[in-house]
Amino acid sequence: MRFPDTTFMKRTFDLAKNRNLPVRLIPYIIQMIEPSPNTFLFFNNTRVNNQDSSIAGDPFNVSSYVDNPDLTTPQGVAQMVATVLQPFRDLFRALPGQQPDVASAMSQLFLSTDKFSMRSYMFSLGMDPRDISWCETLDKSTGWYDRALTEST
Repeated sequence: MRFPDTTFMKRTFDLAKNRNLPVRLIPYIIQMIEPSPNTFLFFNNTRVNNQDSSIAGDPFNVSSYVDNPDLTTPQGVAQMVATVLQPFRDLFRALPGQQPDVASAMSQLFLSTDKFSMRSYMFSLGMDPRDISWCETLDKSTGWYDRALTEST
């Protein structure tokens, strides 16, 4: 198991460190960089390095499942998610020589997205539910796309 050394996990680390349990601890390293370094994806018995930008075709054999052929690679899914979220992210970009108006951007964001989950918004754009589920599988964890769209932005 992987446990981050956080306040929440203090009791777990106390057990491992101070109770003489036969446990070998290795550093837990997570970098919030997409794609994360030194990670891999494993679906349908296929393992792919998450940093491999040369992935092409259908490495996970999902073309019979997804409708959009652009979603068969991790890069295709990442591009689709970025395309879906970009208009909302752009709200926070400042014009050259100006500071971003965060208050206004937040107001616009909530006005335009408050009624949507990530899943329902992608569906409103005409995406197939199977494609949305596959994007969620590669992009986040199960149930993430049922959260508010603002959480994904």
